[in-house]
Amino acid sequence: MSIRNLFLTCVLGLLVVACAAADRSPGTRGTCRVEKVLDGDTIVCAGGHTIRYAGIDTPEIFQAFADRARQTNRAWVLGRTVEYDEVGRDHYGRSIAFVYRKDWGSPSVNERLLAEGLAWVYYHEDVRRDWDRLLETQRRAMRTGRGLWGMLSREPATFIGNARTRRFHTAQCVMADRIRPRHRRTFASLWEAFWEGYAPARECAAYVRLAPLRP
Repeated sequence: MSIRNLFLTCVLGLLVVACAAADRSPGTRGTCRVEKVLDGDTIVCAGGHTIRYAGIDTPEIFQAFADRARQTNRAWVLGRTVEYDEVGRDHYGRSIAFVYRKDWGSPSVNERLLAEGLAWVYYHEDVRRDWDRLLETQRRAMRTGRGLWGMLSREPATFIGNARTRRFHTAQCVMADRIRPRHRRTFASLWEAFWEGYAPARECAAYVRLAPLRP
């Protein structure tokens, strides 16, 4: 193969890769009719398209406020046609997106749940540019004791955070011991961990340790 043909082949290959990447890139905008509300932060659209709300997490079924978060989400979006801005996909293939009711506009449903104290921030790279706004929304809810923040225990208890992932573990969790020293953060209470924008890790039943959330 001549140098010229090799060059053209390489250029063509790069263009194909670039186009494929563009097709997969986040930033998709769309609308969908919500047929199911699985919990406080996950919906299913007509046709089976599942959307996980970007940048937030809501209590699990065995925690206080889980049902209130789900019922609030249900009241807000079930049966409605919503708009969404996809920022990524998770390993389940679900869209990670900010969801909006047309008659409400901004802020997103995600942020409204935060403002009501029915969710906490959940960091991932796809929400980096929105992070400061999301965290400040949570902190306003914490300051005023909205929703779960009015019930969360501030009693002293040690939790270990990972500054890279912004997740925290119970001090006894083996996963906490695996955090590299430069990423390791220590919090003196659940309140402090949440205030700094960390979310509970799923390992070692860190969610169960949210038991101080009282209904």
